[in-house]
Amino acid sequence: MKRKARDERLPKDGRAPAAADVTRGASEVSSEAVTNVDADAIPCTSSKSVMPHVVYHLIEGSNWPFIEKEGLLSASALLRASSLSSEEVESIECNQRPQKFVLPDGRVLRDQKPLPVAALKRCLVDCEPSTWYKLINSKVYFWVDLARLNRVRKAILTAPQVVLKVDAQALLAQYGSRAALTPYNIGNAMRKASRRSCATLVPYSTWLDSGWDSESAAVGGRPRSRHHRPAELVVGDAIPDIMKFVLEVRKLAPGELMT
Repeated sequence: MKRKARDERLPKDGRAPAAADVTRGASEVSSEAVTNVDADAIPCTSSKSVMPHVVYHLIEGSNWPFIEKEGLLSASALLRASSLSSEEVESIECNQRPQKFVLPDGRVLRDQKPLPVAALKRCLVDCEPSTWYKLINSKVYFWVDLARLNRVRKAILTAPQVVLKVDAQALLAQYGSRAALTPYNIGNAMRKASRRSCATLVPYSTWLDSGWDSESAAVGGRPRSRHHRPAELVVGDAIPDIMKFVLEVRKLAPGELMT
């Protein structure tokens, strides 16, 4: 399913218009430096960093009927909307999911195998693992390029998946006040994991003004390059009207990658 991309443009300073609040309760490694940037990308005004106008969301195949009707919800929002008790919700939100979790209505929460507690303790700065789990469960995630999406896809190659190709410009025009960018895949803490804190999710408006400066200051170490491209776009809580921003829906058969 495709629709014509919007011909809207952000103001020259790269900022999205102020976002209206959204009604809640509808449904769901290190980055490489960029040398060849997209001429039609959203610029960070204080740096040479850019974000493409198209981003991608990867969906568990069985969740697609819910999302098509009700939109995207974060894991936390899905848990709150379920019939689980408040104690069960709190436990799931604040702990690792070593296996995928099926909610009472049949919706699936992906596993968090690459986020073991021991690995998080080695890389978290001023943040407990329980806080990190709750933070990442509260967001809806978009990949900024197909290479990253397909890395995740290869880990679940036998399962049917659905990919949403989303107009990032239009999405940020409405949800920019609840959006943030990450410099790497924050859902993976294996191998030589980067130091991270709550500041690793840089608010969109902050990124426009100062790039990754706030993130580097919070975790310490060498400042991140002004050429460093975002890995993920995240939006807090829910996007009930996600379908109005979707440019294409691609259903991936088992073994198929997104191209």
